[in-house]
Amino acid sequence: TDRHVCRPYRTAVVLLDAIARLWRDQFQWLEPPYEYEYHKMPIDILSGSSALREELDRGLTPDRLESLTWVDAEAWWNEVQPYLLYG
Repeated sequence: TDRHVCRPYRTAVVLLDAIARLWRDQFQWLEPPYEYEYHKMPIDILSGSSALREELDRGLTPDRLESLTWVDAEAWWNEVQPYLLYG
């Protein structure tokens, strides 16, 4: 696998979307509590906001998939670099 091409988060979102569409009657999000949080949905904590859950509930479009899963890795790296102990 080419780490410069592989997009595992995007792959996971596509799989979640497929599962939610194929098994709509059985699919449901895990309710709180999750870890230390008693109010937020666990998927919202894991994905960073409610946007992913809301888009999957509506039916994810290809355009929204791209905007939800695009990450500027270089900008992220530049932002976190000063805080890395072993970077």
